[in-house]
Amino acid sequence: PIPGDIVIDRVTGVTIDWNAWLESTTPLLPMEMAEPMQGFEEAPELAHADFANRYIGGGVLSGGCVQEEIRFAICPENVISLLVCPVMLDEEAIQITGAEQFSKYTGYGFRLGYGGDHKDESRVADDGSVLTSILAMDALDFRRVSNPSIEMQLHESKMLRELNKAHAAFVPVNELSLQTHPMVATGNWGCGAFLGCAPLKALIQWAAASQCNRRLRYFPFDETFGPELEALAGRVVNAGGTVGSLLRGLAEVRDAKHPPPSRKLVQVVRKRACSRESWLGGPTIR
Repeated sequence: PIPGDIVIDRVTGVTIDWNAWLESTTPLLPMEMAEPMQGFEEAPELAHADFANRYIGGGVLSGGCVQEEIRFAICPENVISLLVCPVMLDEEAIQITGAEQFSKYTGYGFRLGYGGDHKDESRVADDGSVLTSILAMDALDFRRVSNPSIEMQLHESKMLRELNKAHAAFVPVNELSLQTHPMVATGNWGCGAFLGCAPLKALIQWAAASQCNRRLRYFPFDETFGPELEALAGRVVNAGGTVGSLLRGLAEVRDAKHPPPSRKLVQVVRKRACSRESWLGGPTIR
């Protein structure tokens, strides 16, 4: 028999209310930025976010060909989760450890193709378990919204839902989980077909990961805000910014007379963080 285990954790009961998020004094952690057009596969040592369907696996068995389905196709042991995990509720996420990658792929979407055999070079535990981790979280779907504007996505209820969803995905299920995977690879969650605002989702994920003491490596892929996000993270972290200060700042942006266009959100947040002492609860960033 092949040694090792595949472990599936359904995470629930870790919801934080809106006021507690706003008042969080947990420090924002440093964020790394991946190169453009780079995929998570370039970082096998990290836990990988799975931009999931609320029914885990999505269309992997019926022709689906985007991020989640690709991951399940090249690591088919993940498909076991379809048998035991019903639909995820808003405050739930699913974490899977131990699934090995057996194949490579080329292309994406309808250009997806088999890229040949793959030898998984991931670390292995003493019992033979492959030390891989995927963190499945389903994003809000804005396709049926008449105007999925930045103002609407900044609404308290929408932000709270995404914060708690990402928190459930990122929170370590035990101390060993944090020791093995202290950093998460993530990117533009829910920002393709679901029409989410990529800069906003990046900031939400940063807050959620920091809240549970995990760092992020962000993969912007074809988005251009990576340098601005990296600069913002560096300045805010150096100034002692907290999860609560970031979220209060986003609430200020929402309540402004003229909220910025989506593509300029990180730039606006950075300017506010550099000039507003109240944002950080400490000295103004220079």
